[in-house]
Amino acid sequence: MQRPIDCSVHRCSFCRVPGDNLLRCSGCKAATYCNQQHQADAWSSHKALCKAIQKGLKKLEVEKRKIENNPADSWWPGNLFETSAGHFWGIIDTRDYMRARLHVAWELQKVTSREAVKTSLNHFRDMIRLNRSDNMGVRNTIPGLYVRLKKDQEAYDFLKWYATEGSRSDYDWANLDLPFLNLKDQDAMENLAYFKEKYDLSAVVVMCLIQLRMLLDLQDIKEGTRDPSDLLSLRSGIWKKRPELLRADELEHRISTLQSRVDILFKRATNINKHFWVSLLNYEDNLSILLDYFSSGDASGAIMSVQNAGRPWIETDGVDDFEPLHVAPSQSSDGMYVNPQIEMLQYLSPSSLPDQVDHSPTLGDAAGAAEGTTISVSTAFNIETLIHESPPDIVFSTSDSVLFYGHTGVILARSPHAFQGVLGGGTMSGGSSADTANHIDIPSDEFNIIMHMLYDTSPAAHSPSLQTIIQAIDRTPLLNIDPKIYIVSGTHIFALLESYVPLRPLDIYSFAGHHTLHDLATRCSSQLLSFSLTTLTDAQVERMGAVYLKKLLSLHIYRMEELKKILQKVPEFHAVTDSCKFPDQKALSRAWALAAASLIFDASPGKYQ
Repeated sequence: MQRPIDCSVHRCSFCRVPGDNLLRCSGCKAATYCNQQHQADAWSSHKALCKAIQKGLKKLEVEKRKIENNPADSWWPGNLFETSAGHFWGIIDTRDYMRARLHVAWELQKVTSREAVKTSLNHFRDMIRLNRSDNMGVRNTIPGLYVRLKKDQEAYDFLKWYATEGSRSDYDWANLDLPFLNLKDQDAMENLAYFKEKYDLSAVVVMCLIQLRMLLDLQDIKEGTRDPSDLLSLRSGIWKKRPELLRADELEHRISTLQSRVDILFKRATNINKHFWVSLLNYEDNLSILLDYFSSGDASGAIMSVQNAGRPWIETDGVDDFEPLHVAPSQSSDGMYVNPQIEMLQYLSPSSLPDQVDHSPTLGDAAGAAEGTTISVSTAFNIETLIHESPPDIVFSTSDSVLFYGHTGVILARSPHAFQGVLGGGTMSGGSSADTANHIDIPSDEFNIIMHMLYDTSPAAHSPSLQTIIQAIDRTPLLNIDPKIYIVSGTHIFALLESYVPLRPLDIYSFAGHHTLHDLATRCSSQLLSFSLTTLTDAQVERMGAVYLKKLLSLHIYRMEELKKILQKVPEFHAVTDSCKFPDQKALSRAWALAAASLIFDASPGKYQ
């Protein structure tokens, strides 16, 4: 799947170049092309989706005619489009039509064209007009479609209406005389105290994006990389209605305000579903998954929200550089600290059990703590966790007062001197007392990594940042634990580190060199072929060490030498044929030599792809 691209302008669905007077696919009526050749070139990839939309449109037309042509009687009020708009779903005979229309609108989102997004939005908007109570949940998709069309203002108005009027307990959804989605041109810079959404993840995610698009624009204007007078070059559609917000006066204040809002909304989304930001990265798989059901708090709910609201995030220029997606930890509603980093290249299934930290009641004197102290216990390594056939017989207390229960047999099996000076009096009495907890001057997020490494279980569900993983493993030699024993191909910790290689190859390579992890360093080599050695810092060189610096240099030098050997070998002459005579072969040989000389002269990794 190609990475989704901005659909706010008309562009070719094949080459993605913006243009006017585009041809439209005669089948789905949604994909647009520069010319017939591009349409033909795109057909192999567009065919399945096009036929699905065509089939859906035929089904929709059949269901529409059933409703229009059915005569009125004592049970049927006639043409329901005219007589029953506003509460369609309450009439059972309309439901096949609504389902068919939902299918068409849903499939249209997948077509990369402004026309497709616009048509999808029109379907969803009319569906909510026909059925205000929105039994099918289409309101979760509408705001994201607005943003994809650069109609951020309409998206904001829509979200505000549902957060205010639409949230009133006394709003009568059956009374069609009441105002409905009537807010227009609301102030997107106003105080968001009214937006108290704690359950609708899609709404929070889109509101966060609306604020982020404004923030990115203002930051670019401040840095001089975008012209505030060129509204078409800006991400947000808010400025079309509020151009005065782009003025230089109070620019810093608006940036600060938006930064605070984005941070709050980002964390609120994490509180609702800790899997969302991770699932957003894996959009290629998650946009195409067909869910039979979903639960709002688990990974299936995250995938549903990616399908509802993920595309505008992916299509927004600059989101990849949004720092909180990479490093900012957030706290979920159950007390778990997660790092919802966009770098996490894993799909968390609905059955994934995160290594959350459970803030338990006060343990008091029984836990050796002062009265009134709250003790936290790791849910991955606690007295009831079934990670070993025998009960835990040792307990650790981290620097931030989180208890981890373990088994001395597992810990000492491959590292006989692990935690030397710590394990001495750490045996738990009866396996249920924490009063002999061994204090470890390591924060819980790092100690969690170490424990998972020792037990060869995966810490991925906790979404640790690469920095946390590296810091944790860097501590292990001080604990008399050799990481080379545990970080080998086939282990969970190796797989987790390997998942970062495409994004952070030099960091992983330096880490591998520091700890002499040859297999892991080898995994990085293909990602470092185009790396400029002149950009290596002293710290990176010192980190990887002389041996692995030499390996990296040799990789670059010998690769070039092998390339030159291949190119310098001129094709051998063969017996003359009617189609390839001696002068032809001689000309080819000369052309090869000239081309090879040119390549050899300026060849460098990454230059020719």
